[in-house]
Amino acid sequence: MSCLMNKPRIDFANLDLKAVVKPGLERLCEAYRTRASELGQDLLSLKEACVARAERNAEKQDENAALEVEIAKLDAQLQAAKDAHEEKCRRLVAQAEGIKAQVDEFRSAASNRTEHMEERLAKAQAAYEQAKRDSEAELARLEADLKTAVQMLITHKEAVSGAIAQAAGAVRQIKAELLGGHGAGGGAARLAQAGAA
Repeated sequence: MSCLMNKPRIDFANLDLKAVVKPGLERLCEAYRTRASELGQDLLSLKEACVARAERNAEKQDENAALEVEIAKLDAQLQAAKDAHEEKCRRLVAQAEGIKAQVDEFRSAASNRTEHMEERLAKAQAAYEQAKRDSEAELARLEADLKTAVQMLITHKEAVSGAIAQAAGAVRQIKAELLGGHGAGGGAARLAQAGAA
């Protein structure tokens, strides 16, 4: 009985730790280190893409600001052209009214005028009709130009607002995913899609 108690005992727990558990833990640690390295690379790529996207958004905002300035200039030019056309139309209308007054005067004295005066009356009448047609044509062209310019301005503003809203939404979503720490691969894909858009 004494001999059995003095025999060296085999530490099965240590044997198991060295032969099975320790290598398993080392493999698990290596897998975690590899995954951490991959996630670190993904995070770095996302940060670089986010910075690039932010720079592109800043450039787009600068371009949009320049476009807004250009639109304001075009709007001012359009307004100046409209005012000039309206002034021209007013002069044509006044001229037409003056010619019409002359025509009325000529008609009132037609019975006492000679053949030469009848010819002048016809010329004045023709001039009045021509001036009236010119005035109406000028006014119609002005209205068409104004409608076209306003429609172009509205269309451009809607396109610019849509592009800015889309870019801002993409950036907000990516930032939220980065802060949440989930879906790095999906965030990178959406960022690439947003950049391509």
